[in-house]
Amino acid sequence: MGKKIKGSEYGLENITLILNCLVKSEYIHYGYFHNDLETEFWNFGKAQQAYTDKLLSLVPKGVKTILDVGCGTGMVAKLLKSNGYQVECISPSTFLTQKVKDNDPGLTVYECKFEDFKPSKKYDLLLFCESYQYIKLNDLFKKLSECVTRDGYLMLSDIFKTNPNNRGPIGGGHLYNDHIEICARSHYTLIADMDITENISPTFDLLQNIQIQLLKPLLDNTIRVMSINKPIISKILLKVFHKKLARLNEKLTRENRNGDGFKEFNTYRMQVWQNMFTEQ
Repeated sequence: MGKKIKGSEYGLENITLILNCLVKSEYIHYGYFHNDLETEFWNFGKAQQAYTDKLLSLVPKGVKTILDVGCGTGMVAKLLKSNGYQVECISPSTFLTQKVKDNDPGLTVYECKFEDFKPSKKYDLLLFCESYQYIKLNDLFKKLSECVTRDGYLMLSDIFKTNPNNRGPIGGGHLYNDHIEICARSHYTLIADMDITENISPTFDLLQNIQIQLLKPLLDNTIRVMSINKPIISKILLKVFHKKLARLNEKLTRENRNGDGFKEFNTYRMQVWQNMFTEQ
């Protein structure tokens, strides 16, 4: 029997399949919507490419070696490699590791958690593209010291929570103040900071539309058909799972699970931090 698959990994696997099928995209990160890009689902692949272009533009001069932590399908790593960087990847998911190898067989992929990674060398830059949020900050910075060269860089692009007293309608991400505090305590200096919350937020408007216009009607119709075709089984299932169904219904129809709700409680940043700790 293989290792258990966490819900977050399962979700990423499903997102990979859905995006590849519907918008022909191999990326699994959010989309960057600019003024020339209408907020429609068929533009999501273009928004993801705009996100990637923005991210790659932040790589500091002089960087040669990069470790892509939580590399997804490997598409960002593949582009970095094509631009002349020496790139290696970390992926905790067997499914996504295979996707990386399919997209670029030449990429080196370490299939493990970042916390369990045993580096044989140090890298000029560690990249966390929507993977920063999944690692406890203390564990991340402890391992970071083993992986980053002197004067090297931590580069991240991710969601952060801004309200310590309320996580808001959309979960995910560390508290932004906690992130800032541990970077400073670990002797990292911020050299680039792009607040792209406004550009990312339309992604959540699209997700809400899918939930209300597709997922909720599908759920309702499934329950309706079950109650007609299998009334006894339907009653039993509804009784057993009524709390979970109620939570799911609430989640699918919650009004503020959209771009405005995201902006109220979150910030999305692309940042580059330089390691200024001299004793390595």
